[in-house]
Amino acid sequence: MFEKFNLPKGTQGAVWFYRARQTSVWPMHKHSELELNLVISGRASYILGDRRYELRADDLVWLFPAQEHQLIDRSPDYEMWVVVFTPQALKAAVRNSPAAILTERDPAGRFCKSLAHGDMLSLTQFCAELFRNSEHVDILNAGLRYLVLRSWERFAANAGMPHYQTLHPAVENALQMLRRGESDESLGRLSLRAGLSPARLSRRFKTEVGLGIAEYRNRLRLERFIERYGSGNRLTALAAAYEAGFHSYAQFHRVFSRLMGYGPAEHRRRMQHRA
Repeated sequence: MFEKFNLPKGTQGAVWFYRARQTSVWPMHKHSELELNLVISGRASYILGDRRYELRADDLVWLFPAQEHQLIDRSPDYEMWVVVFTPQALKAAVRNSPAAILTERDPAGRFCKSLAHGDMLSLTQFCAELFRNSEHVDILNAGLRYLVLRSWERFAANAGMPHYQTLHPAVENALQMLRRGESDESLGRLSLRAGLSPARLSRRFKTEVGLGIAEYRNRLRLERFIERYGSGNRLTALAAAYEAGFHSYAQFHRVFSRLMGYGPAEHRRRMQHRA
C-alpha cells in the first residue's frame, strides 16, 4: 500500500508523537518520504522485507521510500517520535555530506541502531521543540534539515545494534501470499506453497513475525476492510467485510471489536464525523 502524506503547503516534512493504542491498525505500506523513528519506551517489531527489527527504548530506525514496512506486536507502553522528510528537504540538507545515502530509495544494509540514552534524549527533545513550532514553516523546515543531519551523525557514531532477524524464506513467502490477499488458503496449502510443514511454518511464523498466522491474517483483513469501507458511503459494513475476506458478519464483528476497541457502528460514526 502506498501512503500519501498530506503535508501542509511549503513544508518539507513533518514530526509527530506516536503512542500505541489498541485502536490503531498499521498496514504494510511505503511512501515517497524518508521516515525516521526514535523509540522512547516499550517494545515493538518492524517487518521490513525479509527482516524483522525488534525495537526497544533508545532505538533509531531509518525507513526508506522503496521499503514496505509494518509496525506490529506493540506493547501498550510503546512510544516514539516519527519524522518524515521530503526528497527536496533531503537533497538540500545532505548534499556532499556523509548522510547523502539517505537520498537513496533502498540502500543495502541495516539502518536500525541502539543509541546512547543521552543522544536519544537530545534528539527527542529537539523533536518536541520542532513539533511545538510546526505551524511556523521556516522554523519547521530549518529544524528538519538540522534533525536529519544530527540524527545521521549520532546513528553513524553509535555501534549498538538492536535485535535483528532475517526471516526464513518460507515465512517470507507466507507473508507475501497473505499480503496479496490469498488469505483463504488453508494452513496446509499455505505451508505447501511456502515450503514447510504446517507445524514448522506455524512455529516459525509465530517466532519470527511475533503473531500467529491466524492473527496476522485477521489484521490484514481488517486493514482491507478499513480501506474499502471508508466513511461508509460506498459500501455497507457487511459488503466491505466480505470483500476484505471475512467469512461472516459475526467473525468480522468479533475481530473488529477486539482489535479496534469499539464496534463497527461506532467506527462508521467516527468516519462520517471526520468527513
